[in-house]
Amino acid sequence: YFLNDFQSLNKNAHNILFFPHSYKKAYQLEETDNANVVARAEVLERINRGNNSIIVSYPQALFEKVITKKQFAKTILEIKKGTEYSIDFINELLIEYQFEKVDFVYEPGQFAVRGGIVDVFSYSNDQPYRVEFFGDEVDTIRTFDPVNQLSIAQHVRMTVVPNIQTQVSTQKRATFLEFLPNDTTLWVRDILFTQGILDT
Repeated sequence: YFLNDFQSLNKNAHNILFFPHSYKKAYQLEETDNANVVARAEVLERINRGNNSIIVSYPQALFEKVITKKQFAKTILEIKKGTEYSIDFINELLIEYQFEKVDFVYEPGQFAVRGGIVDVFSYSNDQPYRVEFFGDEVDTIRTFDPVNQLSIAQHVRMTVVPNIQTQVSTQKRATFLEFLPNDTTLWVRDILFTQGILDT
């Protein structure tokens, strides 16, 4: 309800984000909901970029620890138009980040390399990116529709975020509140109720 209210009252709806928990069922940690994992990664990436945002969440999502801000900054891959990168380096890095190499990307966590074109479906984006190289230089960066392969928008930079949940299991973890900037304003509907759920 809060999320819907904020979206209808605010012209900048793209700055209003939802931070869910990542599991389909409580206490079944191996069953993650891919859409929720993507939503969580998008929120962390937006915070890391320093963009002003409104984030709506709830106790079960806040309870789940995340990767630390320092580790997150080390884990992401940023690609800018006009900069030189080795396709082999990007290929190796994505495999190290546990992305799956496929012929055509259709879900987060996949990438494809065809000549001087690299398609990457980041965990922090709703659409995959297509990076076209001219030699080693990034010529164009576009988001595209994985169903019909048509371009959606041009970009000057892109950020590739791996699956934060798999990263969390092997690295130091922090609470979501620790990930937020120090000047964040928090609004809590019922702090005792929230604290009770967190304690449980």
